Amino acid sequence: MEHTKEPWSVGELITKNIIGGDDIIVTCLETETGDNETNANRIVACVNACAGMKNPVEEIAELKKQITWRKVKEELPKRDERVWCKDLRGSIRDATFTRHNHAWIFVCSAGYVLDLRNVASWLPIIKETTDD
Repeated sequence: MEHTKEPWSVGELITKNIIGGDDIIVTCLETETGDNETNANRIVACVNACAGMKNPVEEIAELKKQITWRKVKEELPKRDERVWCKDLRGSIRDATFTRHNHAWIFVCSAGYVLDLRNVASWLPIIKETTDD
């Protein structure tokens, strides 16, 4: 069974109806713990953000893995991998992780060189993909 195609929107009624096409899909009622407009906006934002995904649960799980900062003390990038690196002061730079003179270093695009002692964590730079 197909779900209602995106984009969804929040209707302007007191109960905050969620609308897809010309149909009311969900009605968000006021609750003790949440505001119906906030709940409706969150549902709509999530649905619209997942538009075009074949399996949102798997795709989002994979994206979360790619955006988790790794601690240098626990895991190192692959050789010559492009990464974002965060130094001990919290500054973030794009860099390439490589070996130079028997030491592993981060060579930043701006010409900086950071050795492992000066990098707290790193994050892979996600390569752009094209839809097939």
